[in-house]
Amino acid sequence: MNGFNKPIRPLSREEREKIRISEIEKLSRADHRPHPFDKEGKKSSPYQVTLFLLKKLVHFFTKNRKHLQHNTDLATKAHALLALLQQLGEKDQSENISYIQKLSQIWEQIIDHIEYLKLTTHLPDNIHNLLSAIAGMNHFPKDAEYSFGFYLLKHAGKEWFPFPFMEMLKDLHQNHQQLKEKSVLTKWTLDLERYLKEEED
Repeated sequence: MNGFNKPIRPLSREEREKIRISEIEKLSRADHRPHPFDKEGKKSSPYQVTLFLLKKLVHFFTKNRKHLQHNTDLATKAHALLALLQQLGEKDQSENISYIQKLSQIWEQIIDHIEYLKLTTHLPDNIHNLLSAIAGMNHFPKDAEYSFGFYLLKHAGKEWFPFPFMEMLKDLHQNHQQLKEKSVLTKWTLDLERYLKEEED
């Protein structure tokens, strides 16, 4: 009778015990995982653990310091934009080439900064008022082919001085002189002031 035709012999108690012990040893070895602080699976010293935690803390604070610096830089730019809009409310700047150049430059810096934050970290929680001001400029005047923000981003005042944009500046100034607290400029400046106040707090 060949091996395939032999009847299956029941395992003895001793054989079953050997199999059980073998399986327990496998499970025991599987549970003996390397220490998270030691690549070789050896128990790490308190010094190694402390060093590991210090490295983690340094990385955490460095990352948050860079994020704080980005927020501070953005607030500085928003403050410059606020000052320029306030100047427009006080005086017609539609023919002031230097003013238009500064306004276009700071606008571009703010837009680029926000896009950078979106790609590298995340937008700060208190940025909604700044985004509201930007949205207002991007949609002024209503139903126009090109907006105030569009002209600023296209470097109005650097290489070209589009007549519709200069008219927008004049209209914004006149609108503010007539309506004061209810003017379009006031809406934008209030949004910027709220953003800056939250940034200071």
